[in-house]
Amino acid sequence: MTVPLTYAPPLVDPTHLALITTVVLYVWPAVLVAIVALVRWTRLRQRLAFLVLGYLTCTGIELFARSIGYTFAWARYIGAVQQDRILVAFVNASLTLSAASVVLSVLPVIWLARICEQPKSQSPNPRLERP
Repeated sequence: MTVPLTYAPPLVDPTHLALITTVVLYVWPAVLVAIVALVRWTRLRQRLAFLVLGYLTCTGIELFARSIGYTFAWARYIGAVQQDRILVAFVNASLTLSAASVVLSVLPVIWLARICEQPKSQSPNPRLERP
């Protein structure tokens, strides 16, 4: 008696997973910068500079977090197919990188927004006014 071979397809095609992960890793900086820009839009003096520098700041922090290489197990799944194990490792690495980068990027982006704001109007000094 021979045992028939069965084929179990992977959960997600690795090509589509790579595309989704790439989009997520490059879109979250734009979303974070856009949220901070919308909150402070009327006060920003240098809007384009804030948008560009904010995105570059987030991307730099993401590269720093990637160099650390820490991975947290967000998903735990042991499938019958080897590609599913690779999929889970890929998802865990991407989620860890995105979460760590967002947490580390919030304060620098808010600080950058504060730098790019218009100076607050100063109240005139009564001693300098002419009579």
